[in-house]
Formats: sequence, structure tokens, C-alpha cells
Amino acid sequence: MRSHVRILFGVATLTAVFLPGLSLAQEEAAPIPVQPDEFLRGTVLSANVRTVEGAEGLIQELNVRLDSGSEVGKEVPVVHGGVLADPEDGVQVGDRVVLVRSDAAGEVTYYLADRYRLPMTFLVIGLLIAIAIAVGGKRGVTATFGLAASVG
Repeated sequence: MRSHVRILFGVATLTAVFLPGLSLAQEEAAPIPVQPDEFLRGTVLSANVRTVEGAEGLIQELNVRLDSGSEVGKEVPVVHGGVLADPEDGVQVGDRVVLVRSDAAGEVTYYLADRYRLPMTFLVIGLLIAIAIAVGGKRGVTATFGLAASVG
């Protein structure tokens, strides 16, 4: 019983000593205005390639026309790649891409997230559904409806 009192007294003392100090030590910093990132589709209009001296890599300076989002039709510069970038991974003129518009502290930057792959994804999904129906017949149809219901 006596040891329990000592433990409770120690915890209470530590709380009384350190808790006020913790609240005083925390300063209120002014928040930096940050907007949420916006994902946009775009089309590559021009792509200039430059290499990185002394290292293998690729830097592409792209000019991309925005096809969606809040600034449709605007042409924006995008730098893609770097020292460790794969030279085979570059984009070509006419490629549809996904960009991210980042607005932090009033400075807007765009960077390349990926190629726009949604049409090809729908094609693959349609092909897999057709194969399931062709192989499974009536059971393939019901399995496809069951999968669609579970996803929905």
C-alpha cells in the first residue's frame, strides 16, 4: 500500500512540474497557406531533352497543354526526370499525361505524375469480362454481375 502511494505521489509531482512547462514551450507558428493538390490531364506539346553532366539520367523540359481542371487550355512548363531517371522513361510529343498542380505559399508548380492510362485500363477490363463470359457462359455472366455488385 505504501509503495502505491509513493508511485502516485511521484506521478503527480512529475505532472505538476513538467506539464506547465510543456505548454509554455510550444510556440504558435503562423500557418503556411497550402492549397490541396489538383490532378490534371494534359497533352505534351513539346519535349526538350537534356542530359545531366557526370551522371546517367535524363531531364525533359516539357510544354504541356492542360485538358482538364481549373485552367483548361493553359500551357504550362514542366520539368520531368533527374539524375536517376531512366532514359527510356521519357514522354513524347502528343502523349497524354497526368499532372499535379501544387500551390504552396502562393507558388504554383506543376509536375508529371504519370501517363494517362485510363482508356487502356477500360479496354483491359472489357477484355477480361468478355473472356469470363466466353469461358464461363451463364456462370461467367453471373460472376461478372456479382463482381460489379461487390465493387459497387
